[in-house]
Amino acid sequence: MKYNGTNVKMYNENSVFSVMERISEDDYPLHWHNNFEIELITGGNGFQILNGKKYKLKNGAFYILNHTDFHEVHPNGALHLINVRFDETVLSHNIMREFLIHSRHSLFYADAEEYKQLCLLFKMLLNEYKHKNEYSENVIPN
Repeated sequence: MKYNGTNVKMYNENSVFSVMERISEDDYPLHWHNNFEIELITGGNGFQILNGKKYKLKNGAFYILNHTDFHEVHPNGALHLINVRFDETVLSHNIMREFLIHSRHSLFYADAEEYKQLCLLFKMLLNEYKHKNEYSENVIPN
């Protein structure tokens, strides 16, 4: 696929829902996903080009991407983040519509208190995902 005359890779994610903590040190060239993605930067810095616009990535930055967003990520050293990916089956039709309508302004910078709360929520989500209990599949099939 081409975006603004550039060949673009599509990352095909097969899981309905995933959460991972990772350190990114290498550039991710221009690409898009076939699902939704939320990332919280928990350390380091760099920049992202999202739909042709450059954004600084730093501790406390978080962004929400949908399957119509094209982006590339360029860490400046080690970029620490928590990544949440999910497909449209996780969202109700109404929530997905709102998500798509309001995701044009999809990169935010949390202040210190917001960042603290986001970290807590993302860590809880990560812990739930890593340590699935016997009823996990009833909430989110995977």
